[in-house]
Amino acid sequence: MKKASEGVQGSDSEALRDLVLAAAKRLELDLSSIELVGGNKVTARARSLTQSDSEGILIEAVDYHRKVGVKLIGSLNASMSDAGLNRGILISTTGFSKNAEDAAGDAGIDLLTSGELLGEEVVREDQSPLQSPHNLLDVVFKKRMSVQESRPIFEAKKRKMAFGILGSREKLDFIEERYAPVASFSLERLAGGSESRLVERRIQGRNTFWVNIHNCQLFYLYFGVLNDRREVRSTNVLRRMMDLPEPSVRLFSQIFEAEKLDMKKLDQFQLAHVQREISSFLLLERYGLASLNDKGTGYVSNVSLPQFDDKRYDMSRFSPQIKGFETISQVDTIEYPLNGILLLLCDFFHCRGAFTGVTYMPYLSARYIEKSGKVRHEHLINMAFEDG
Repeated sequence: MKKASEGVQGSDSEALRDLVLAAAKRLELDLSSIELVGGNKVTARARSLTQSDSEGILIEAVDYHRKVGVKLIGSLNASMSDAGLNRGILISTTGFSKNAEDAAGDAGIDLLTSGELLGEEVVREDQSPLQSPHNLLDVVFKKRMSVQESRPIFEAKKRKMAFGILGSREKLDFIEERYAPVASFSLERLAGGSESRLVERRIQGRNTFWVNIHNCQLFYLYFGVLNDRREVRSTNVLRRMMDLPEPSVRLFSQIFEAEKLDMKKLDQFQLAHVQREISSFLLLERYGLASLNDKGTGYVSNVSLPQFDDKRYDMSRFSPQIKGFETISQVDTIEYPLNGILLLLCDFFHCRGAFTGVTYMPYLSARYIEKSGKVRHEHLINMAFEDG
């Protein structure tokens, strides 16, 4: 527990969490947990993505009025010992004393400041506090409308009374601007496959995919029937696959690409593979990803999405991005691990790939309230496109 003499201040816990996420990105770490401890401290556990034999790492981010001293180094070192870990990372918004730096080196603790992570100078004791890092976004997609301009759109979405004769049954309470963290992944598919492959992989090449790492939605663009408009659409297919074992995901990958799997066209080796994967087929049916065809002679995909090489997956090709953007809007938290999403994408699209960065997507959120007090929300993705 911290004493008053340490100069503890109440802080934005989301800002501290963002510092942990920034450190994980910079040091190529895979976070397994993030936990708020009081109002001015966040702890996390992680592993290195670049070292397969890496032991766990304990991370702490703190927000004090003054520089962090030796006491906190000793506290983190004790927590590392309790957890059986040899490496720790301590992040501070105000820097470290010389004694703390010396103690950290002896304890195997790496020290980082918010200034190093956000490209700013560290705040000294006689200066005003740093602006919350939660309000500093490295890269964002360009907006296309203001909150006020969106009001007629949201007003039109109000639910009506019976037959619309008596007006609306709810009121539009408020509209707010928000930003969603969207990770980009560069994927590459090569030729080749195993003998048990049930369908031929015809599509090869590279593409970029964008996933909302707050809710695990995979994005793609809709151009309209006449290719006359741009609209962002999303699917929860990744989240639905997340609890499936790897063989089920790879099986669904093949059915999805072929759109259907006809048992009558399989050879004896493929049929033997199907028999071994009966439990995987049943799981795909249970999760609503695939189903038996009307004749019961094969399986069809219940998911309709563009194929791997479709340019509509890469939103950055059609929407301008802004770097070094500042906002006072609300920012959604990161809830899904980047490494886990990458592995799932690689299994689903039968490819290899890498995480390439995070861009923040602007959207507008409206809240509606019925007379009974029931609340619901509507969202409008607020991205501008190159062609307007």
